[in-house]
Amino acid sequence: SGSVAVVQRPKERELVVVRVPRGIADVAAAMSKTSTLPDSARDDVHALADAIAATSGAPVELPASLQGEPVAADARVFVRLAPEGPGGAPLRVRIGHRPLLHGALWSPGDGPTEVTGLVEGRRARAQRDEDAERARAEAVRSLLPLDDVEVVDDWTFVAQAPDAALAIVERLQDVGAARTDVVVEWKDGAHKLTVEGRASSKSLRLGVRSVHEWLAVDGEAHVEGAGGGGDGDAVLSLGLMLEAVRAGRRYVPLAPGRFVALADSLRARLAPLAAFAGDEAGALEVAPSAAAALDDLHDDGARFDDTDAWRTIAERAKRARAASDDPPAALLAELRPYQCEGVRFLRRLAAWETGGVLADDMGVGKTVQAIALRVDREALGPQLAL
Repeated sequence: SGSVAVVQRPKERELVVVRVPRGIADVAAAMSKTSTLPDSARDDVHALADAIAATSGAPVELPASLQGEPVAADARVFVRLAPEGPGGAPLRVRIGHRPLLHGALWSPGDGPTEVTGLVEGRRARAQRDEDAERARAEAVRSLLPLDDVEVVDDWTFVAQAPDAALAIVERLQDVGAARTDVVVEWKDGAHKLTVEGRASSKSLRLGVRSVHEWLAVDGEAHVEGAGGGGDGDAVLSLGLMLEAVRAGRRYVPLAPGRFVALADSLRARLAPLAAFAGDEAGALEVAPSAAAALDDLHDDGARFDDTDAWRTIAERAKRARAASDDPPAALLAELRPYQCEGVRFLRRLAAWETGGVLADDMGVGKTVQAIALRVDREALGPQLAL
């Protein structure tokens, strides 16, 4: 598998043992047998030097005659992504610099100060500025969501969870679209991941119908530009989005390697609905108490089909939003501020027609709050059953 070299360092009174890979050992053995190499071997030497640098990270020094013409080092920051498992996670992320086009990727500030290689078929060398490399790489690293990743070193990270991996991919897509000095590349042969859009409440369209004393809700989100790799819209069913919310995921799969992100506000609006189960037709069956969550979605921009069930909910929501905490004029009692809040809560429950519980502690005035609601509804006749 290789050889072992022993280096004597008398001044430090040390012997350093180094394991040398077989390829490098064979080259060293061949070169030790001759003092010169024919011109015909020049390309082979270049190719070998480039391969050693690219695969081992070891700096390779060449004589001036083989180094090539000086060129400016590529100042771009490269972010290399390497999925290590099915579905794109774990995802290994490495930040580095490639001073020469198509050359080795070096960690910022590490490795040789001068690199050599081929640029457009010609031999070239570039001088690196380690301090500038670190500064540029640190600026890019600060843009990445790295709170939920494993830190291997300053420039290498592993996102174990799919959502953490996709969050990095999504951020890099935004960075790459806005900046030309950052290059995102995938490991050769790796299946790329893309986040093709973001679903919000405004992209959601829902239908509501009455089923006995419950509500059946179905719908979908249309995400602009996310269909077919950017052609048309992607369509996400309500059931698929709720499944992601139940699992605590932010990204919904469209196809292998393709995802749509759920906006945080949409996830928050869908969370109250996620506890309910769907029926055989794929609609979500919810209790009337979920009407408030549907109204919140409407307020956040979701569109609803114009059905009798939705019109009823919308009218109840309008009355609930109009509920005040002012005591009824006919109430012969003075309410404390928290009791006024309780009256408004009861008025909203009555407007929603969903039922509810006023669960104040004992002795703080639940009775007078209930009486205040009774005074509000006196024209409706008897309201309390004991």
